[in-house]
Amino acid sequence: MKKIILNILLVFMLTGAFGQTNIPPLTIEQYNILNSFLKENTLLYHKTNFSYHWQHYLNLNWLKNDIGFCLYEESGVSKNEISRFVDETTLENINIKIDNIQGPYRIEEGKINKTSIKLVSEYNSNNILYLSSPIIERGTAVILYKKLWEEKIIFFLKSEDGQWNTFCEFYIKESTRTNGISYFLPPK
Repeated sequence: MKKIILNILLVFMLTGAFGQTNIPPLTIEQYNILNSFLKENTLLYHKTNFSYHWQHYLNLNWLKNDIGFCLYEESGVSKNEISRFVDETTLENINIKIDNIQGPYRIEEGKINKTSIKLVSEYNSNNILYLSSPIIERGTAVILYKKLWEEKIIFFLKSEDGQWNTFCEFYIKESTRTNGISYFLPPK
């Protein structure tokens, strides 16, 4: 019996279950996306969030029926116009990738361009930013952004020169807004 318990403990230690040392890092391309939109003086949680609920918003049916607008002013399009830039197949592939996420990814401090962004490992402030890992499908990427009661999905498009640019940001939850930016639940 002792031998079985020791073997189980050895497996846990080798797989990093106790220290969580096997948390994979983000890719260079994922860091390019983070660096394209992170703002100075941010407290950022050191692991990505891997919530699944947000993928229900990533379909053209919901995006076309929601009356809210993309918040990124340079694009100047409403969410129901996203289909001009992102097709259903891309969204389906992004959803498959979200389904296949096995856990959080590690965010490494030296790979964030802005030096005033501080990575935190403990919940020590209500002002911590939680991000999903950027999900990339060809020239499109999405990320879930959560800070306090603000929760939004950010769409990115890759330019011809390889830069990731914010295309659309829309709220899926924010308790302080009542102006119809977006609904919390998709229509039935």
